[in-house]
This record gives sequence, structure tokens and C-alpha cells, in this order.
Amino acid sequence: MTEVTNKLVEQVVDSLLTKVKKEIGFTWNCKENVDKLRSEKERLKSMMVRVQQRIKAANDKGDQLLDGVQKWVDEADAYVTEAEGFLQEEADAKKTFFNLPMCVNLNTLRHYGKEATNKVSSLEQHQKDGTAYESDVSIPTPSPGILELYQRKNLNELDTHESALENVIKAIEDESIQLIGIYGTGGVGKTTLAKEAAAMVKHLFDLVVFVSVSQSVNATHIRTGVEVAAKRIMRGEDILIILDDVWRELKLDEMGIPFGTDYPNCKILLTSRKSSVCGAMNAGRVICVDTLPIREAWIFFKRVVGEKVETDAKLKQVAMNVAKGCGGLPLILEVVGEALKNERIMEWEAALDRLQKHATPDIDPNVRLAFAHLKLSYDYLESKEVKSCFLLCSMFPEDYDISLETLAFYGVGLQFFKDLDSLEDARNRVRLAVKILKSSCLLLDAKDEFTTKMHDIVREVALLIASKDNNKFLVKAGKDLKEWEPRNGSMESYTGISLMENDICKLTVGHELKIPLLNIFLLQKNLKLSEISEEFILAVKEVRVIDFGYNNITSLPKSLKRLTRLCMLNLGGNKFLRDVSILGELTLLEILILNGTGIREIPKEIGKLVNLRLLHVEYCLGLSHIAPGVLSKLRWLEELHIGYYPVERGNRNGLVEIYELSKRAFLKLSVPHIYLSPRGDFLAKLNAFYIKISHGVVNSHMISRDRKTLLLEKQHIDISDLSQVKKLTEVSNVIKVNIIGSNDYNNLMPMMYSEGSGLKFIYVSKCHELLCLLDSRVLDEMQPFNPSKTHEGVKEKRKFLSEVEHLELLDLSCLNVILRCPDQYISLINLVNLVINNCPKLEKLLNVGVAQGLVKLQKLEIFKCKSLKEVISDGDEETTIGEIVLPCLAEIILSDLNNLESFFPRNAIIKYPSLVKVEIKDCNRLKNWGYGTHDTPNLQFINNTKANGSIVDEILAKYKEDDLWREEVFQKIQAMKDLYLHDLNDIHQKVLGKLQKHYSLPQQPKNEQIEKLKVYKNMLERFMAFLQIPKKYILDIYRDKLVTFETQMVRVINSSRRKPGAPQQQGQALPPQHMQSQQSHSQSHDNQMSFQMQMGNMQGAMRGTQQNNMDRMHQNSVSSLQGSSNPQQNMMNSLQQVSCRSLLQNAVSGPQQVNMNPMSSHSGSGTVQPDSNMIDRIAGSVPGNESRAAVGEDLVAMTKSRLQARTSDTQDGTNGARKMKHCAMPLNVLSPAIKRRRLEGQMHPLGLKGYRESQNEHLCGIHGL
Repeated sequence: MTEVTNKLVEQVVDSLLTKVKKEIGFTWNCKENVDKLRSEKERLKSMMVRVQQRIKAANDKGDQLLDGVQKWVDEADAYVTEAEGFLQEEADAKKTFFNLPMCVNLNTLRHYGKEATNKVSSLEQHQKDGTAYESDVSIPTPSPGILELYQRKNLNELDTHESALENVIKAIEDESIQLIGIYGTGGVGKTTLAKEAAAMVKHLFDLVVFVSVSQSVNATHIRTGVEVAAKRIMRGEDILIILDDVWRELKLDEMGIPFGTDYPNCKILLTSRKSSVCGAMNAGRVICVDTLPIREAWIFFKRVVGEKVETDAKLKQVAMNVAKGCGGLPLILEVVGEALKNERIMEWEAALDRLQKHATPDIDPNVRLAFAHLKLSYDYLESKEVKSCFLLCSMFPEDYDISLETLAFYGVGLQFFKDLDSLEDARNRVRLAVKILKSSCLLLDAKDEFTTKMHDIVREVALLIASKDNNKFLVKAGKDLKEWEPRNGSMESYTGISLMENDICKLTVGHELKIPLLNIFLLQKNLKLSEISEEFILAVKEVRVIDFGYNNITSLPKSLKRLTRLCMLNLGGNKFLRDVSILGELTLLEILILNGTGIREIPKEIGKLVNLRLLHVEYCLGLSHIAPGVLSKLRWLEELHIGYYPVERGNRNGLVEIYELSKRAFLKLSVPHIYLSPRGDFLAKLNAFYIKISHGVVNSHMISRDRKTLLLEKQHIDISDLSQVKKLTEVSNVIKVNIIGSNDYNNLMPMMYSEGSGLKFIYVSKCHELLCLLDSRVLDEMQPFNPSKTHEGVKEKRKFLSEVEHLELLDLSCLNVILRCPDQYISLINLVNLVINNCPKLEKLLNVGVAQGLVKLQKLEIFKCKSLKEVISDGDEETTIGEIVLPCLAEIILSDLNNLESFFPRNAIIKYPSLVKVEIKDCNRLKNWGYGTHDTPNLQFINNTKANGSIVDEILAKYKEDDLWREEVFQKIQAMKDLYLHDLNDIHQKVLGKLQKHYSLPQQPKNEQIEKLKVYKNMLERFMAFLQIPKKYILDIYRDKLVTFETQMVRVINSSRRKPGAPQQQGQALPPQHMQSQQSHSQSHDNQMSFQMQMGNMQGAMRGTQQNNMDRMHQNSVSSLQGSSNPQQNMMNSLQQVSCRSLLQNAVSGPQQVNMNPMSSHSGSGTVQPDSNMIDRIAGSVPGNESRAAVGEDLVAMTKSRLQARTSDTQDGTNGARKMKHCAMPLNVLSPAIKRRRLEGQMHPLGLKGYRESQNEHLCGIHGL
């Protein structure tokens, strides 16, 4: 007993000693602990800044942030702030140490030593948690493709097109057809019909991809276009690939497209001018698109020119004859109609005469008709500039996004523009020319407003027109040429040559080659081209435009100085080119582009280019010097784009030459440090500039050349740099500020505002320590607004922000108020746009006194400000609230404002005479717009709902009602998630293990069971994604279908847990009641393989880890549910497909031996069922048994039908199998989406056509993921 007591005492003493030693350690090591905390704080802070930089880069690219990264940053910010506060408190406490008794000092040391230790562990853990975010913070978001931007066409009364479209859709829906071909002559509308079909059937597929092939097949371009689709095909998803404008047979495997019987989930739709191409590619259905007959052509033509042709009998007759002459081709009808629709009748008659009499027999018959009519439209272009721009566009590759900036540069070099004032004048003329050409249907829209495209037929005609107008072009762009060696005497008539985007390695020609008429030579983007021969340069001595951009040129030929007529030269992107001094001999050069080359200085020889209008030397990372006297000699220089990167810090001597620029020049300067920026007095003399103080890259398209813009993007601003920043802001009218990680500035206005500066645009983002834009406590620092000097006359002075037109605040994590000062100092009288995004601590937006001055505000946008309670707040006590009028406000967008309670909380009269549209999303506490009178006489839409001038609160009530049912459904789904997600995850993990085991084999033999497992895996992922669907994606149609969805999940979970042959135990959980009554129908089938036995046999072999992409699962789930107007049938069919294909069977072979009812066997002890009581408590009720019985009856009927078909096929033997092969694919290889569509179409009361129409109407109201 004594021994036990002694041991116990020893343990207690040891424990106490350990604790005492630990407490003493806190005291003794206090300094070390605090120092370590300081160090870990700085490490976390630096890490947070790096992650924030990556977040900004992702946001700038439009990418989607990874889940949790912003939360990590916010928490890191909180940890850093807390640690800094603690360190400051500890430092203050040190000052009192020697004035207090020793016991207090020791106690203080122990306290701070212990707290520091605890905080260090938190900081270290948070750094560990954020390690992954240092390398990746986002998921790339693809740009909208052609199909996303496509606008549906009106095909009503165009029976030819409607019939062809109907045949295309039927072929796509036919599960026995994998490849469909559409053929017809050029301009007949093949591409339009393909896009129309895609728009109508896209809900049947997980992804639809559009790839333009064109005459010169670019395999790399095609592989890139289908790369994502190919991966998803391999995962078993249903994919439709549209291959447009195919000229010859394509080997799909060489193009990277999984296709054939092994991939029945891939459908191909191709368009071609030749039916033989469709045949060569073994199209299962070939559909011809005929030209429009006269009646339909006239209907189409009238839609282009307007109904005025019906009111004038004489004009109508002429117009009908013109329409007849267009050969029923929509492209020609549209082009001719656009050319003549605003002309007088005599112009119509002259055009008709030309079309009838001016035949062109020497042209290929395939383009002869198009040539006559497109030439007519071309001749009706009044401006020579517009015609030249049109012909110039034909020199680019097929389906190429043509830059308007490039067209302007080429036009200047070719001297297209008469009386040209400036480069900006050239840009404006090109924009106008492209607008005219688009309105004439001779050019098309491209990816953005800065580019355009040309239809391949129009391009062919443009090249023909050029050849007949003595502008003969040789265009071999994008033809995969490896070499180009023209024969002597073969090039003497050419005025333009385009060899861009090929694989030419060396440009060598014979000594006798002459191209005396050549004006423009385009050779850019031949990435292997490293040498230009001297002989070639001598052969093109009269050339005016040369584009050698983005090749691999390392040195320039000496004969280049012989090009004395050269006006435009692009050498950009040749990163190993260093010596450009020879360019000084090209004295007529007006445009010189050296971006991205390896030059280290701008040599003195460039000073000889006295006619230079534009000099681009950006992104030359070694450029650190401009030779003296260069810029001062360029007296006509209009634009200088330069990036300056000094070798030695503090060296700015190379920038001295910039001060010699003419005041009419536009300067775009990129420097990494503030001290390298030009003086404010120099910038004040320039008409416009763009100063970028950052290490990043700026898109040139986004630059306004008529503004004075300062982009300040730094992690920190030193105190010594403040005066220079102040001087820069004083001469700027656009300021973009992004100071990451700085804790020196919580009030920006003193730094960037001065009286009379003319500041019109303010963009502030990522300033994470910023508390407000203006704080009244610093007014004394600003002389124009010093209250001690201007208290009486402040109203006579200019007020803050009085000239600002656009204010945008983004990602300001600490901003709690925009303006913290009396209303009398603020005026937003000229503000037009106000945008606030992701300012989580912002509590107040605008005081009522400031809001009363918003007389020009047109658009108000507020997003993700979770602390904001009201848009307009009460303001000062002295503020008198009379009538508030917002005369120009047309649009209000409020989104993700969790605490917003009202627009204005007080009783007042507010008038919105111009308000047209209000959008309110995820503002859960917004119950009333306001408590007074809110007059909105012209309000048209609230959340895309017709308002017709209704008071906002009336529609808001409906919005809240909708939000309530969405919340109710969301809570039901959350309850189902708690019950079933874990089990579904387990099953999914086992299936993945089975698949991974198969894929790990050196050789992967074709395995029918593996294909079934893939389908089963996709179904599980849809279930799991549905259980995790975000609330905002919940649709109205889900409300009454949750029980059905739940039934399917329970069925899968029960089946996976049952033991083969195990009897049902009393008291064991049963499936939903409505399913029990159906079991007697399916328990006596001798031919069926037990679904439960299949699952049991498989479980022992399935191992692995779960690899989920939940974003894709959400998309698949919702698209699966949205793909039908009956989502109940959707989910049931998804499960039926699994059972119908004998999923997971191990003992039975052959596609006809299937188990149609997974509930036919007795369940084991692991069976689960939905907790209806739990869901009822949340939702209030569940649908009655009648709807459940209907589901069960449908399932039994489907089961019987399938079993009868299987039995019949088995009895027929070989002949039955042969019939199946010719009429349809076996059930075990049907695509899930097509199977789903087939069943739903059969059940629709109006048949398949009625089903499709209902789908189109339904999808118009659904927002996809």
C-alpha cells in the first residue's frame, strides 16, 4: 500500500514540477517567445500577400477561386492583426517594468510569454493550412465559346431549313447514329443549322463543343479545341462535337477525338460542302441543306430589307427579281439585302441589271453565284478605305480573329487613309470601316469588340475581287508550309503575299527572283523561322509593310537597308533579336514594333527615323538605356510604348530622353518602381499618358489614349515616395490603386487628391488596410480644405470628388465607410457609375445629404458587402430630409448583401423617374425597399420579372416568397445530405477503386463490365452533386420531386448493403412504403441476376481513394435534372439505366441477361430508408402515396416491357441479335442522356416533337450552372 502511495505521490509531484517548469519557462523565455511570434507573424503576413497576389491575378483573368482560399486569407488577416495588437501591447507593457514591483514584472513576463507561445502555434498551423494556396488559388474559367454567344435565328416559314433542322435533331437523338453529316453549297446555312441544332439539344449532353476545321486542316488547333471534350468522353460523359467546314476526310483518332463503338457517348455533327466527305467519314445520316425556294427566299429577303418592299408595288417587283437572282442562298440574300435596303428604286434596277448581265464564266462554278452578288455588295461600298479594309481581311487565315489594331497599322503603312491626322484617326477609320462591313454582312463578329472575322465564302470572293482589281494576292496563311521557294518569274504580278502561321524554317529564294509590285508581306508566327536571306530582301525592294512578328529571328539581313519605301515594320516577339541599329537606314518608317525582343538599349541610329509615328518597345526585359538625342529627333512621334528595367537600383539616366517627347505624343510607360516615373510637370504637358508602376502586364486594348491614367500596383509605398505619388495624381484624371499588404495608409484621399486635379475615374482594389477614402481627421493636412482657414468659405471652395464620374471599390477587406467627414465637404454631383464589390466590413455607403446630390448617377452596383444594412443612411443630425430625387438612375444591382434591410431606412419621398431595372440576389434580410414613398413610374424589370411601373415592394414580396420556398427545399436537401451522402461516398470510393485497378493494368482489355461501372459511377456522382447543390441553383421544379430523388438514392444504398440471399429481418429498415407494394411483381423472374448479389460480389474487389471533382458533379447533376421537364422521371431513368445494363454483374454474360428491379431480393441488415419524419419536420409535409404509387407503376411497366423485349430477342437467337444490330444499339451501350431523352419523349402527351418543343420553352427559363 505504501509503495502504491509513493508512486502516486511521485506522479503528482512530477506532474506539478512539469507544469511549474513550463510556467517558469514562459517567464524565462518570454523574449524568445515574443520574438518568435514576431517572426511567425511576418512569415504569415508575407505568405498572405503572395496568396493575395495570386488571387488578384486569378480575378483579373476571370478565373474561379478555389473554395476556401478567400476564407484562409481573411483568417490570416485576422491572425496578423491580432498578433500585431498583442505585440504592441507587450511593447507598451515593457515600458512599465521598472516602475512596478518584481512580482508584477515576473507575472507580466509569464503572461506575455505564455500568450506568445499559444499564438505562435496558431500562426504556424495557419501557414501549414495555406501552403497549397501559394501555388494555386483558382480554377481557370474558359471564355464563352461560339455556341454560348450564338443568338437563335428566326426560321419560321422557312420550311427548307426547318425540315433540315428537324432531320438533324432526329439524327442526334437516334442512339444508333454516332456521326451525322450536313452538306450543301457554300452560303446555304450549314453552320447556322448546326448551331441551331446544338442550341436545341444541348440539354441532352454534358458538353457541346464547336470547332472550325476549314480548308487547311490544323490538327493542333482541332486537338486543342476538343481536348477537354475528349477527357470527358473518356470519363463516360455525353458529349456532342461539331466539326464545321470540313473539306476532306478527318481521322478522328489523329485529331484526339475518342470515337466509335467503344465510346457511344460521343456524337459528331459535321458540316461540309461535299456529301462525299460525309460518306468518307462513315456518317450514319447525311442531310442535305437545299437552297431556299423562291417563296422562302422572298420571306428571308423581306426580313433583311424590311416590309417596305411590300408597300411599293414597283419596288416589290424589282426586289423579287433581285431575290430570285440570289439563288436561294441565305448568305447572298443577306449581303445583297443589306447593300440595297436603303437605296432608291433606280439603284435597285441598276443592281438587277448588273446581276443579270454581268456573268463571270472564268470563275469556279461553286463560287460564281456568290462572286456576282458579293461583288455587287462590294461595289456598293462608297468608301475606298472600306473596300481596302475588306480586301486586307482576306490575307488572314480562314476563321481568323483579325485585330482591328493590326488593320490600322497595315493601313497606315499602305497609305490607305487620305489626310490622316493621327494614328488614333486611323484606328477610328478602321472601326468605322469594320462597322460598315459588318452591317453589309461582309464581315462577322469575333471574340470581342477589338477583332472581326470573315466567312470563308466571302474570303474566297474577296481574293477574286482583289485579283481583278490589279491587287493580286498570294495567300498561303495557315497552310502548314515547311518551305516556300517561288520560281523565278512567277511572282511579278503580286501586290500582297501572306505566309503567316506556317512552319517555314528559312526564307531563301533564287538570285533572279523579282516581286516588283509587292506592297505588303506577312510572315508572322512562323515560330521556327530564324533567317531571312539577303536575296529575298533584294527581291521586294518596293514593299511598304512587313510583318516578321513572333518568329525566331536572331539577326537582320544587311540588305534590309535597301527597303527605302518601307513604312511599317513589326519585329515583335523575336526574343533573341538584339541588334536593331541597321533600322536607322529606313527613313520612311512610320510604325516600328520591337515588343518582346532582346534589345538592351534603343540605339542612336533610331534617331534617324524622323518620320516615325509609333515606337513600341515594351516587354524587352533587358532594356535599360535610351541613347542620348534619340527621342528629341523623333519630332513626329505620336506614341511611345516603352518598358524600362534598370540594371542598377536608383539609375534613371536612361529615362532622361523621355522628357524630349512632343506634347502631342501619347506615352505608355511601364516601370517597376515609383522613383522611375516621370516628373509631374512633364506629364502635365502631354495630352494623354498611361503610367504603370508595376511588374504586371497590361492589355493594350484596355488603354484609353485620350486620358491621363496612373496605375499604381505595389505591395508597399515608402514614405519617401509619397511626394512623387502626389505629383503623379495631381496630373492624372484616371487613378487605379492596388496596394497589397500596406499597413501605412488607411485613408487614400490625401495621397491621391488635390484641388483642381480633374480626377474623373477612381478604381481602388486590394488595399487591405484601407478604412475609408476620406477621413475628416486629416482635413487639416489638406490645405484647400483646412477647416481653420476655410470654415466660413468652404462652400465657395471646390468639394471633394466633385468631378469624379466613375468610382469603383473592389476587395477592400477593412473598408467600413467610404467617406468619414461632414457632408458639406463632399459632392458627387458628376458621379455616373458607382460600383462596390467585396467590401465585407462596409457598414455605410452614402449619407442622405450626399445622396441628394447624385443628380447624374445612372448605375449603382453593390456586391458581397455582408455588413451593409442600408444603401442610403440617415446622415448628420442637422441633415434635413426632404424629397430625394435620383433623376438619372436607371439600373440598381444588389447581390450577396446578407444584412441589407432596406434601401433607405427612414420615412421619406424618393423619386426614381428613370429607373428601369432592379436586380436583387441573395439579400435574405431585405424585407422592405423603404418606409416612405418610392416613386418608380418607369420601372420595367425586377429580377427579370416584368414590373410595369409597380412599386418595388410589391415585387420584393414575391421575391421573398420565392426565397422562402428555395430555403425550404434547400433544408430538405441538407437533411438528405446528412442521411445519405456518407453512404454514397463509400459506394463511389469502391467503384473508383475498381476502375483504378483496371486502369493500372499494363494492357487494358475491353471489358463490358467496366463500361457499366463507368455509367454507375456517373450516376453516383450525380446523386452526390445533387445533395451538395448550392441554394441559388435550386429550381422550382425540385419542390415536388424530392421524395422521388430520395427513393432512388435509398434503393442504391440498400442494394449495396444487402447480402446475397439474406432474408429480410423483422424490424429491419425497409424501403419507402410505396415501393413495398411493388415487390411482388418482380420476385419470380428466373432469368434475372440479383442486383444485390452483384453488389456483394463486387465489394471485395473494390478499393481506392475518392477522387471527386464536385464542380463537374454539380454541373452533371443539375444538367441531368434540368434536361427534362419531368425531373422525377429523369432521376428514375438514371437508376433504371444502371439496372437495365446489369451493372456490376460478375456471374452472367451477355447483354440481354439483366435484372430490371433492384428491389426484388431481400435486404440485409445494413439497409437504410429515408427519414421521412425528419424531412417532414423541416418541410412540413411530403407528397401522398398516390404520386409514389404512380412512380412504382411506371417502374413495373418499364420492367415488364424490357423483360419481354429481352425474352423475345433470346428466343429469336442469332437472327434476333442481327436485327438488334441493324436497328439500334444494345441496351448496355446506350448513352445515358439519349436513353433518358428517349423515355421522356415516349411519355410526353404530344410525342417526341412535343417533348422537344416543351424542352425548348422550359430551358428558356432556366439558368444553367
